[in-house]
Amino acid sequence: MITDIFFPSSFEEDSIINQRKAIRYNSSRRNKAIITLKQRLKTKRHIHVEVTNISSKGARIHSRYKFPPNAKVTLNFKIKGGDIWRVPAKIIHQYGDLEYGILFDTPQHDLIDQAMLHAKDFTMA
Repeated sequence: MITDIFFPSSFEEDSIINQRKAIRYNSSRRNKAIITLKQRLKTKRHIHVEVTNISSKGARIHSRYKFPPNAKVTLNFKIKGGDIWRVPAKIIHQYGDLEYGILFDTPQHDLIDQAMLHAKDFTMA
């Protein structure tokens, strides 16, 4: 086995693989949003959440509501500049009891551009 000086073998075994496919942006404050949960044979449910971080492909949210795995949702996100974005998505991961990862159905590059333009408190994660 050949050892790479940039990635020693002990580092490779112990490290966590980063599966992110887009740059995530953190905010120093929690950005409020509303998730519309689509349920079969039931009325739509509107759930208040906080967006912990966001990228063009998804977001991490904090919610008191327990989402079912693979739930189809719509993220209703308002940017300081006044624009409201309604983004279809799916719950793909649960972090502990109250945090979830959501994957947008399509990349939202314009949303990220507007968020970076109007929200001065975002930083790269």
